[in-house]
Amino acid sequence: MTRNFDSSYLQSGRFLFSLLLVGMTGMSSTTIAPILLGTFIDGLGISEQQAGYVFAMEQAAYMVGLLWFSLHGHVFKRDQVATIAMWTVLLSCALTTLASSYPQLAAARILAGLGIGVTLAVLYSALAARPNPQRDYSIAGVSLLLYAAALLMLSGVVARDFGSSGLMALSAVLAAAGLLSARRLPSRMPPQTDASSGKIQPSASGNIGALIRLGLTMLFVYAGHAALWTYQERIGLHVGLDQQSVALLLGISVLGGAAGAALALLWGQRSGLLIPQAVSYLIVISSALLLAHGNSVATFAAGAVLIKIGWFLGLPYLQGAIATLDSSGRWNSAGGALQAGGAALGPAMAATVVSGGYSYVAWVSVSCYLICLLLSVGILVQMDRRARKSAL
Repeated sequence: MTRNFDSSYLQSGRFLFSLLLVGMTGMSSTTIAPILLGTFIDGLGISEQQAGYVFAMEQAAYMVGLLWFSLHGHVFKRDQVATIAMWTVLLSCALTTLASSYPQLAAARILAGLGIGVTLAVLYSALAARPNPQRDYSIAGVSLLLYAAALLMLSGVVARDFGSSGLMALSAVLAAAGLLSARRLPSRMPPQTDASSGKIQPSASGNIGALIRLGLTMLFVYAGHAALWTYQERIGLHVGLDQQSVALLLGISVLGGAAGAALALLWGQRSGLLIPQAVSYLIVISSALLLAHGNSVATFAAGAVLIKIGWFLGLPYLQGAIATLDSSGRWNSAGGALQAGGAALGPAMAATVVSGGYSYVAWVSVSCYLICLLLSVGILVQMDRRARKSAL
């Protein structure tokens, strides 16, 4: 059955809530990735390097799901696509629970990545089609992070008592709840606001070079974040914390991310795009260095919280800049795919150096952040100049 809704609903808070509920419940297993990694290492006996590669493969599949929707999603009904994706996530939870070897685990997590990628592509494309994408991305960031914080805190208790099977059962229950929300999505977006219509709007045609550079910035910023995020549970254990305490601190750190997204929402574009982005890079580089060279619970906690604040302070501005250059939303979907590509690249790079110590993992992140600065600064300066001229 085709579900169509009037334009007032599609621009309403109720529609935004339905989108966020699908996104939150679909990404549950990715949210608790550091805790999952520890249970896979301890439960299946795989190495830290193998666990890193498993999450790299999951994120690569996530990228494929996002790219598929960006290229072909306009052909299918959105509510049906989201429903199938959520069922895929549910199936992956069952297969992960049954996995008894490294290849079986990798296959199950690849399936999870595909489902999560398509689910979040529906969210990204719909957000880009709304009137104020930078504001909505900030709201989405705050909402998703508050959810992630609560989920991470709960996951520590579940992992302690039930291991990876308990975490997968929790993810499955949440994905089942998301299935109900998928029914509130329209089958089609109105043509004038369809963010996956398969056509790049004329506004993007003269901005291809800038969009490519911002897309690559998205790739490397997520590579830097994911390299550290994948091994943060292990870093916490290294400084003397137990698994439940690490989960609690990671949950608190995600609340820091919510604070960063809220700050972006309050800050708005009063200072343009460049200054908030520069501040965010300064914060994440400093926090990565804290995690690289700190050997105490205090430095671990400070680094974990600060990196989330910087991450989610800068992200809405980067997403908003892409949406400004291409209002069709197709580049935001592609940007989501590049996020996933970075989230696959980061753990893969980290896995190759982790045998030398966790400080090497942190320096992988710092290198990625410096590349982001080189790619994006010139574009953001130009966009700020244009905005000031148009305001005169």
